[in-house]
Amino acid sequence: MDIKPIQLKKKHFMVCIFLTSSNKAFSSRSNSPKSSPPLNLNSNCNLTSKLNHSLSQKFILGCKTFTNDVHILAEKFAQYKGPRPSEEALNKMKEFIRDDVYTLVEDILAKVLDIDKSEIHADSSLINDLGAESIDFLDVMRRIEDELDILLPDANVFEYLTQKYGKEEFFRDCSLNDRGVQILRMAMPEIEPERITTETKEFDIASLITATTFVNLVERYYDVASWKPDKCDRCGSIQTNQIDPNDDDYIDLNLPIGPIFICKNCGELLIPPRPEDQLYEGVVNNPVNA
Repeated sequence: MDIKPIQLKKKHFMVCIFLTSSNKAFSSRSNSPKSSPPLNLNSNCNLTSKLNHSLSQKFILGCKTFTNDVHILAEKFAQYKGPRPSEEALNKMKEFIRDDVYTLVEDILAKVLDIDKSEIHADSSLINDLGAESIDFLDVMRRIEDELDILLPDANVFEYLTQKYGKEEFFRDCSLNDRGVQILRMAMPEIEPERITTETKEFDIASLITATTFVNLVERYYDVASWKPDKCDRCGSIQTNQIDPNDDDYIDLNLPIGPIFICKNCGELLIPPRPEDQLYEGVVNNPVNA
């Protein structure tokens, strides 16, 4: 596989792994997880060979509403100590995921913009090429959330970062500065780097958004949804429990979207790192002149 972290709605957790013995892979948006035979971790199967045998057996990793049984399966898979899948196999898995999400985004864009799917291309500007308006982006986001049962951020990467670090950190006279250019190139890898320069105006950023932008956004926050702390940052304990931020004890804390854990030893709340902050830290630590 690569702007607030996502959280599965209604206390649901991340998704799991399905295996088919035919050439047809299950969709990650299947309405019935029971219809997809789970990976049998107790069998003598070789996971690496199954993953590499992609023409007849395909694994789909996704995010959807599942039962506690699948949650347990996810934990067992995380503990699996057998042969690990090859990089080639993992890349194929990621492509299966991206293809499925892209098809979903394409369907949603066609409905929201009232256009034929044939008019939508991976690099089409939603504004310049397809006539989208700002309100359409919100509609697309909400439909993706409903379809995948996830929450996506209301603010783009710069709306969050400028609130936290100040607008002058990323812009100069309404255009991107060197730091802003580097962050946007990292945040939008689907756009050719030469199209993002210090000549790029703040109000022009929205015109860069494509269907692939939404695919990358969903992919980025699937990673956030699967986050789990290795240990408590405060006391170092590895004993943690996931909490429901909507519980009465936490509802008033205005916690960020994403899986929230609490240390069983000291009571420290542990939250996943925000992708925006990770981008910023990466740029600060490795500055490059645009």
